[in-house]
Amino acid sequence: MNKNRFFSAQQAFEFYYHYIIASHPFHKANFAGTKAVFNEAFTIVNPLENLIETEWRKWKEDYAKLEYEWYLSGNRDPAIVEQHAKLWTGMKDEFGFVNSNYGYWWKQNNQLENALDLIRKDPETRRAVVVHYNPNEVQNYGKDTPCNIVLNFYRLGNELNLTIFARSIDLVYGFCNDQYCFSRLQLDCADKLGLTVGISSWFITNLHIYPKHWYLRT
Repeated sequence: MNKNRFFSAQQAFEFYYHYIIASHPFHKANFAGTKAVFNEAFTIVNPLENLIETEWRKWKEDYAKLEYEWYLSGNRDPAIVEQHAKLWTGMKDEFGFVNSNYGYWWKQNNQLENALDLIRKDPETRRAVVVHYNPNEVQNYGKDTPCNIVLNFYRLGNELNLTIFARSIDLVYGFCNDQYCFSRLQLDCADKLGLTVGISSWFITNLHIYPKHWYLRT
C-alpha cells in the first residue's frame, strides 16, 4: 500500500491509525495531549468506497448520513446530531450554535453553487473553491473552529475531483465521518454537473489521535 495513495477511506484510516500510534509510544503524548503527525498529504482513489468497516472502530453509517443531512440543511443548531454525538453539545456558543456545520458555509453567498457554475462555464477553472472559515469572525471560534477549511473542486475529463484542506483532524471520529460526508457531497456535485466522481485528495496540517482511542486495537 502506498502511504500517499489509498483505494478506500478504510485503507487510509487503518494505515494512519497504525502509523500514528507506531510513530509515538503509548507512554508519550507528543502534541497538545495527542499523538499527531503533521502536514500529511494523501489521495483516496475511490472516495465512494466510504464505509469504515474496521471492526474495532465501530463506525456507524446511520450517524454519518445524519451528519451529512444536517450539513445540507445549513442549520448551525446541532440538535439533531448531538442526540447521537454528545461532543457537539460542548461546541455550542451562547446562542446554541456551532461553526462546523459545513453546509452553513456552502450556503454563505451561495459558495457551493457558484463553484459549480464556474466549472460549468469553464471546465478548466482553478477557482471552484468553497471556504469554511471567516477570518473576520475568528474571535467567535472559541469553542468550535471548523477543522476542514477549504474545499477545491476541479474537473479532469469527465471526472469531478475534490481536494480537502484541513487545519486539524481527529482521525478516529473526525476523519471517518468527514470523508463520508465529503464523498457524498462530491457525488451530489458530480451528478449536478453530469460528471462521474474522481479522486479525493487530503492535505492535513495536524492529524491526530486522542488518548481515549490509543488502545482501540488492543
